[in-house]
Amino acid sequence: NMCPGYGATIGFFPIDDKSLEYLKVTGRTDEKVALTETYMKANCLFGIGDAEGIHYSSKLTLDLGEVEPSVAGPKRPRDLVPLS
Repeated sequence: NMCPGYGATIGFFPIDDKSLEYLKVTGRTDEKVALTETYMKANCLFGIGDAEGIHYSSKLTLDLGEVEPSVAGPKRPRDLVPLS
């Protein structure tokens, strides 16, 4: 679990129709895919629901054009090395 690496307690990535499609094209049986869909929907883990109803304490806007390629190791992540 990499959540602590980016400062979160948990990471939540609900599945959706594309996830079910992936299961199909990677060889899962129709029964397995149907079971997965039924389970996830029954437990309110399918999709993100009403995206307009989600309220965040803050929002981040990121301009990918301003991101500089760099590397940093897990041992000393503060020693960032720019690649450009």
